Amino acid sequence: MRRDDEQQEQVNAGATPGPTAIDPKYMIHTRSVYFRCGDQAMGLVKIDDELHEEARRASAVMCRSINAQAEFWMKIGMLAEANPTMAFTEIVKAQLAEANVRLVQPIAA
Repeated sequence: MRRDDEQQEQVNAGATPGPTAIDPKYMIHTRSVYFRCGDQAMGLVKIDDELHEEARRASAVMCRSINAQAEFWMKIGMLAEANPTMAFTEIVKAQLAEANVRLVQPIAA
């Protein structure tokens, strides 16, 4: 018998799940997103299904992974809280400048 099947039987039998077992009732409305900082994984964040679906849709449009999209939103949110007078575009411009990304000037109409 597979380990997952054994754990599910424990849950179904009313036994308290062991440290590696996860009660399915806690899995229904959460998703997990792993975050990276450089080469290091920083941890696991649980998000609900609706937010996960929004991140999935946005990631497809922005050509990012779901995790990268969620990480982007978290980083921008943190920067917005720390700099409440800055607009989104100003935050992005500042981050690009800090990373020495040369911005292309828009063509005059």
